[in-house]
Amino acid sequence: MKISFVNAVYGSHEVSIDSAAVDFDMSADFLEKKIGVRTIHRLAGGEDTSDLAVSAATPLLDDAGIGPAEVGALVLCTQNGDDEGLPQTSSIVHRKLSLARHIPCLDISLGCSGFVYAVQVADALAESLRLDNVLVITSDPYSKSIDARDRDTALLFSDGASATLLTRGDGFSVGSVAFSTLGERSSCLVRRNGKLVM
Repeated sequence: MKISFVNAVYGSHEVSIDSAAVDFDMSADFLEKKIGVRTIHRLAGGEDTSDLAVSAATPLLDDAGIGPAEVGALVLCTQNGDDEGLPQTSSIVHRKLSLARHIPCLDISLGCSGFVYAVQVADALAESLRLDNVLVITSDPYSKSIDARDRDTALLFSDGASATLLTRGDGFSVGSVAFSTLGERSSCLVRRNGKLVM
């Protein structure tokens, strides 16, 4: 399988580093140098994880000329799904994109490494089921689980989504990955009482 198309979107509500600097009693220059951005994106009122996912996937499928019936599987990576993760967010995205009923859809709950895992799972599904097109979506609005007053996490995470289409053919093919897990450090980033703590 090869990576044919990629698209990304951000939450439509923007928070400037200038206003964040005032909230945290820091200089805007210091924050920009520390985190490397001038704007943080957040979900707008009424938006959810699946909405970001659909916003990323819809133009991608249009650009690829792929209709909903031609998507053979959906792999969605998120740690902040709709409805606290039940039902799985991929099934909600499946409905919103009007994908075919007979395809596999699954959620993967991973953070930074999530895209790599999701692409590997999608590639394995494509090979085992002989699929021509697999849609991989990462969608994580971390503002759903961040305490806006926590200076350790509030400015590190924006809300965004990406959609990637894997298809058969030559091109940027999916290669092998050297996976690694540091289970002994799993408590470094946790969710307590619904909020992210680092």
